[in-house]
Amino acid sequence: MAKGLRSARRSSWKFSHALVMFFIVGIMSLGLLSMLRSDSQALDAQVTALQERLTACEKECRDLEREVAAMMSPKAVHVYAAQDLGMTQVHVAGAIRVDVAVQRAGMPTAALANAVRGYQN
Repeated sequence: MAKGLRSARRSSWKFSHALVMFFIVGIMSLGLLSMLRSDSQALDAQVTALQERLTACEKECRDLEREVAAMMSPKAVHVYAAQDLGMTQVHVAGAIRVDVAVQRAGMPTAALANAVRGYQN
């Protein structure tokens, strides 16, 4: 009978230790799961912020592409040159006449015919 009582105590002691270990492992597992959940939420927030930033950059890129396309037209280039750079269009009244007979330093020169003389052929 004493042997049966000892074996009953041993088995109940083993069971209680196993139960305590089970609770400790369970609590540790729940703690780890809660840490993983908080890390997951932080990563989700970062992903959301990156997606919003990507969307904003894509919108800015599309706007810049539209602006570039608008600036490629000749009229836009002319307006930019006139207003921002202060360039003006110069109209020369006259014609350029190439005199082969007149040479300076061995090279033929071009002379501007006056508007007074008119155009010469």
